[in-house]
Order: sequence, then C-alpha cells, then structure tokens
Amino acid sequence: MIEQKLHGIGPLRPDPNRPSSLVGSLTEALWYVADGRSYEELAAATGSAFLFSVGTDDQACPGQWLERCPDISLETASRSAGISLTYRETTPDCEQSNPLWLALREELFGSLEARLPVLARGGWAGRDTLDWGILTGVHASGLPAGHCWSGGTNSIEGLATAPTQLIFFGREMARPSAQELTVEILHNAARALRGELSGHVTLGQAWLSGPAGMNRWAERLESGERYCTICADDRRCLQRVTEFYRASRRWAGRFLSETAALRLNSVRPARELGRQMQALADGLGTDPGTIRAAGQAELELAGRISELLGE
Repeated sequence: MIEQKLHGIGPLRPDPNRPSSLVGSLTEALWYVADGRSYEELAAATGSAFLFSVGTDDQACPGQWLERCPDISLETASRSAGISLTYRETTPDCEQSNPLWLALREELFGSLEARLPVLARGGWAGRDTLDWGILTGVHASGLPAGHCWSGGTNSIEGLATAPTQLIFFGREMARPSAQELTVEILHNAARALRGELSGHVTLGQAWLSGPAGMNRWAERLESGERYCTICADDRRCLQRVTEFYRASRRWAGRFLSETAALRLNSVRPARELGRQMQALADGLGTDPGTIRAAGQAELELAGRISELLGE
C-alpha cells in the first residue's frame, strides 16, 4: 500500500537515446513544479552530456559509473531550471535505522507534504539497477515510493532500502540569459572533458574522469579478470556502459552544434565541435585502444571549447 503525496507525475518511460536516469527524472520532475526544460538542455547544464567518470575500485560494478552526482553541476542545473536543487548523500546499502537516513527522513517527507518531488537513487524493489527516480509517496514499509526510471509504464513501487543519494527541490531562482548560461555550461564541459573533476570520493569510492578515467576503463578491460563482480552478465554491463557513453556524447554534440552555436553567435566553430563530438561517440568501440583514443580526443575537444569561449 502506498500513500500518494504527489499526483500528476506519471510512470517514467525510459528512452535508450536518453540514457541518464538522473537527467530523465529531473526533466520529468521539473515539468511538475515549473515550466520545465528539455532533456538536451539539462543534460548539458548538469554536465551529464560531457562528464564520464570511472571508479577506481576493482570490485565495483561498472554500472555504478553511469550516474555521477554530485560531480555533475547542480548549481548550473539550478540556474537553468530556475529552481534550487540540493544534493544529499547517505551511505551504501543504507538501512532504515541508519542515523544518516533518519536525519534525512523528516526533510524528505516534509518535501512530499509540501508537494515537492524528490529525486532518489537506490535499490528499487524488483529492479537490478541503481537508477534514479522520482519519489511521490510513502510505502507501508515506511520507505519512500515513486517512479523508477527503468520501471516501465505501470511502475510505482517503494525502495527496497533507504536511498543512498537524494536531490531536493527548493525555492525558485532567477535564470541567467541564455548566452550567460551557455558560457557557464561550456566552461564546466571543458573541465569535465579534461578530467579536472578527478579524485572526487563519494559513497566510499574514488572516481576518475577525462583521459585518466578512460585509461582506467581500458585497464579494467585489459586485466583479464572478471569485468564485473556484481552483475550476472559481464557483457551486458559493459554494453550498457558503452551505450551510455555514446548516447551522452551525442547529446553533447547536439548541444554544441545547435543550441550553443545559436546562443554564442559562433555557428561554424560550434557546429564543427558538435560534429567532432558525435564522431567520437560513433567511433568508440569496446576495445581498450579506441577507449584510450577517445580520452585523448576529448582532451583536444576541451581545448577547442576553451578557445571558443576565449579562455
């Protein structure tokens, strides 16, 4: 039994061309609380389209690489959406008795009572992935319930454990001009592609981005050991990581060649960068060589984005 607090948020319908469960959930939630933003805009504003981080833990499932937060820029996403977004984190496999969860529980349920959705990542009942979703009510177990990104068209269910990552919606904010926002997005994008977010530690694991992250990904493939110690199907896990990378870079290319080109009045340079980004996605294979080459190509693209911004 689920006590609904928010009505009007329907089941989430994942699209393989929109791979980020975080960006997808955020897009849907914003249509509920505000006038909304497109997936393309939010993929760029959060940095999800440009950032790809790889965990350093040899035992970690590569599926955990796909939804990086708080490395993504919630500050920029807040300005794009016109509403404040706040990140909270508990611990891996958090139980209902965990003090960190108990401290957040009141804030979470207070948001739902105020008719504000909360984004959450954790182990959803009946799902084998740690996707993000939108919390909309309370399950009889005392855990929050809502729509999981991979849950299908008729899914509303509770989390099997307390959520490990949460994003709260807050006050409305003034939006910058489209040009100012685009400059900020591309500045963050260049940092992500260079790997300047490397070394961040969250949920007990260090993460590498940029060329260092791509090299780490290649090393995992070359080790000859079991690629994933959690998933029952190594190949499926690897394929999901590869598809996520390709799709995110295609969104990055689209943002550069269409949105950024018009907003910055630099149509030809931005569109050329967009074509290069999409070509990078299309050329990525599952062998270590193409993965390392992609990391170096991204480093070069970061320099060109900085040149476009006059940095």
